[in-house]
Amino acid sequence: MYQVTLDEAIQTIAAVGEMYQWHTPQGAQLQCGAAAYGFVLMMQEWGFDAYSQRLMGRPDYAVSGRADWFPLMDDDNERHIVGMIGDVSYDFTARQYSESMEYPRIRTKAELESEGWTFCKGEKNVSY
Repeated sequence: MYQVTLDEAIQTIAAVGEMYQWHTPQGAQLQCGAAAYGFVLMMQEWGFDAYSQRLMGRPDYAVSGRADWFPLMDDDNERHIVGMIGDVSYDFTARQYSESMEYPRIRTKAELESEGWTFCKGEKNVSY
């Protein structure tokens, strides 16, 4: 097993994400599942207790109207997936909502809830 710090691991995954263009609004669009699952797999390999978490809600920054072109959306609830370690989320596709968001976007569970996200119960995936 590799010995890496949390910061080194996040920087490495961010660099991989840049190859997939997750740091751009267009590249991040509809890639949250792939990004979160990749995060979990890599972090678990490095010994971190990571998992993915499904979110639902309508934060102010979430785009409305996606139901017109994406059949699994509705205008009342955006669906999103982030990687988690403990109560901290690591979102490598947040720029699909706003190009000005940091990459990766790191938030606590409480911060996400205050923005309008709900953590879907029973949808915490511990390992793959």
